[in-house]
Amino acid sequence: MWLVIKYSMSLVLLCIGLGETTYIIGPKFIQPNRDYTAAVVNIHNSSEMLLLRLIGMDLQGRPLFNLTKTMYMTPYTNKMITFRIPSNITIENFAIITVGHAFYKEFPLEYRSLHLSGLIQLNKPVFSPGDKLMFRVIVTDENLKPLKSHETKVSIFVKDPKDNVIGQWNNNVQL
Repeated sequence: MWLVIKYSMSLVLLCIGLGETTYIIGPKFIQPNRDYTAAVVNIHNSSEMLLLRLIGMDLQGRPLFNLTKTMYMTPYTNKMITFRIPSNITIENFAIITVGHAFYKEFPLEYRSLHLSGLIQLNKPVFSPGDKLMFRVIVTDENLKPLKSHETKVSIFVKDPKDNVIGQWNNNVQL
């Protein structure tokens, strides 16, 4: 797991301008309903006002989504900056833009849709015709953490071996 996290992190942005060096280090992936957090490091002996912008663009490059934060970086300091990504985004073309006193850098980010898994627990391992089926469903995120009840709803279909639907709960079962 840590190996995946280690290799999914990348140096997203390196801004060098007229002897000033500012690093912005963060993941190259962006996901809906997740925080995007980056570390900003000023390794120069002067202060710097930075503007960081996380944008989502359509296929023609026009911005449709824009989160902007400014930060004042004193010499030889580092800070964390976090953007909260909404859950209802459908844009798949993102970039992070950094504007400083002597530089402008833009780097693309990769969009990853939210991946969910479902765990199903039954009341017994083998059923005979006429047995009562009892079950529970746990929906988890990519880290196998259960989702909160306000985050999603699920639809459940129970089918027999001939693919006939024998039970159905449509998008109204809260977790």
